[in-house]
Formats: sequence, structure tokens, C-alpha cells
Amino acid sequence: MQGQSIKHSWWEAWANIAVGFGVNYGANLLILPLFGFHSLTPGKNLIIGMLYTVVSLVRSFILRRAFNRLHIYQYHRDREREEEIPLGEEASVVVPSPYRAK
Repeated sequence: MQGQSIKHSWWEAWANIAVGFGVNYGANLLILPLFGFHSLTPGKNLIIGMLYTVVSLVRSFILRRAFNRLHIYQYHRDREREEEIPLGEEASVVVPSPYRAK
């Protein structure tokens, strides 16, 4: 099994960021003045949003790659376990020692 490619991770991160940027830009213009940020102009909001977008893009990409690596690790671990257990009429089950019948 192959996980998500790096290129696909970047595209997914960018799509997530683009949608988030639009939502947050509008929300900042509406919400921040309610908390005393009356000097927030659309230009300042754009700069703040761009800075947070860079941070968010890097965060999103790193998390996506980490979860992708974990998914691949779990897949290979499970495949190794499947290969250890013989299947068929002669299959036997190995019970961990604390539960082994005496």
C-alpha cells in the first residue's frame, strides 16, 4: 500500500488553506471589532491573514505527512501480523502468556 503522495498532500493543504483564508478574512472583519480592534482595516486584515496562512499551510502539511506515515506504518504492521497467523484447517491460535490456558 502506498500512502498519499507529497504532491497530493500539498494540494490538499492548499485547498484547506484557501477555504480557511476566505472564511477567516470575513470573520475577522466582523468579529474583531466586537472585541475592541476598531483600527483593523481590510489591508491590515489581509496581511494578518497572509501571515497566519503561511503558518497554517506548514502546520497542515506536516500533520498530513505525519498521519500519512502513521497510516503506512499501521498498514505494514497489520500485514506482517496477517502473515504470522496461518490460515486453514490446521490454523492454531497463539494466546499471549497472561491468558494462556494452564
